[in-house]
Amino acid sequence: MARQGLTQSELAERLNDELTRITGRRGSLSERTVGQWARGAARWPQERQRLALEAVFECPITELGFVPRSAAARMEDDVQRRTFIGASTAVAATPLAPIGRHTLGMTDVERLRGELDRLVRADHLHGGTTTLEARALELSARALDVQQTGSATQRVRRALYGVAAAYMSTAMWAAVDARELDRAQQHWERAMPLAGLAGDPAGQWRTWSHASMLAHQRGRVVDSLAAADASRACAITRADPLFRSLSLARQGVARATLGEHIPTLRLLDHARNAMDRVDPHAARPSWIEFYDRAELSGLGSVMNLHLGAAREAESEAHRALALLQPTYRRNRSYYVTQLARAQLAQGDIEQATATARTIGDAPSPRTRELLHAFTRELLTRAPGAGQTRAWLTHQRDTRQE
Repeated sequence: MARQGLTQSELAERLNDELTRITGRRGSLSERTVGQWARGAARWPQERQRLALEAVFECPITELGFVPRSAAARMEDDVQRRTFIGASTAVAATPLAPIGRHTLGMTDVERLRGELDRLVRADHLHGGTTTLEARALELSARALDVQQTGSATQRVRRALYGVAAAYMSTAMWAAVDARELDRAQQHWERAMPLAGLAGDPAGQWRTWSHASMLAHQRGRVVDSLAAADASRACAITRADPLFRSLSLARQGVARATLGEHIPTLRLLDHARNAMDRVDPHAARPSWIEFYDRAELSGLGSVMNLHLGAAREAESEAHRALALLQPTYRRNRSYYVTQLARAQLAQGDIEQATATARTIGDAPSPRTRELLHAFTRELLTRAPGAGQTRAWLTHQRDTRQE
């Protein structure tokens, strides 16, 4: 509350607004309720209140000091704390109520799907972490295990496979961002058949899009292009230009890495044209929300840098950072690094190192690898420059902190 400058009365109003968004009915929280939470008199709010608190503060409910009522829930928290000790605390596990033997329905699906949005938000803030990856794997397994607890219609079964695939793909992306590429490959190999069993066009598209990213990280550019081609061939790219735009951009990054100048620029232009036709109000999974004009400009910067067009890469990076939403902290660090590399490629050592110093603490492993590339390029271009020595000192001091 202090960090956001909120009084107890103002927080109550913010929470009532969130309850309106979540439930369709305005909440009735008061300053008195918030005071009870602050004093510890009420340790575990109602579920809809917990969702509202997480939305306002953008962190798991347990990070706000609340404690689950049941001993079983506390026991699960203790187990997970021991399991993930030393790992990032970007995502705190929220216990899900066990589902007994009964006829499974869409309410069971929604209960299992409930944590996906929060994992996606945590990824945007902190990047892929061991905790996030492990939690996503746990929830994917739970979505599969619950099918053994009762009967279900084909629609419900497919939806449960879709939930399992979504969590598995989330785990895969967390491993990619953490540069744990072998684990990411294993997760992808499990996500692909699950998406097929679900018959989910968006889920199938996601697995191919992630495969393109994974292959690119492995340096297998031809495989990356083939996976991007497969994502573009998915049915959802014909139905939704947002998915089509990102597939085109993924193809463009692969073509740029191969040094194919004209095909790359043509694909980037097609991706922009598709973006112009996007309906911003269409219903889509939360995991695709990151892709917007800011991300497209960021990918345009990556393409131009691969092609040696440093000035255009700098311009695209500036545009991406200007448009990027504040909650996408991981992506901001990544594109600041791209901006610094584009400036360095033009010989502007002073500006490039100044830009690189603005990168926040603890960037994701993928961004750290990009920073290592920046350092190597700096040492190659200006090994004896004062700015180079200052940057190396900055890097050493940052690591020691």
